[in-house]
Amino acid sequence: MSVAEDPRARVRQKRPPVRLEGAAYDALKLRVFVRAHGLCEDCKTARATDPHHVVFRSHGGDDSEENLRALCRPCHDARHWLKTLP
Repeated sequence: MSVAEDPRARVRQKRPPVRLEGAAYDALKLRVFVRAHGLCEDCKTARATDPHHVVFRSHGGDDSEENLRALCRPCHDARHWLKTLP
């Protein structure tokens, strides 16, 4: 069996994460807050104030609508520090 035929030989190409800055990042945050209707996407009761990366930027997460959640400060703190939310 050649390398081309061996399914274990398939290697997923890594790509650099998408990073936005300035106005582009501000526009992304606004879209995320609008999507959440201004409410925290965890507790659904408090006003969303913080954008949260589901996959942290430090772990290769993108700046994208799919990777951002609108959270209130207590839920955001819980995600990062208390580790009580899924």
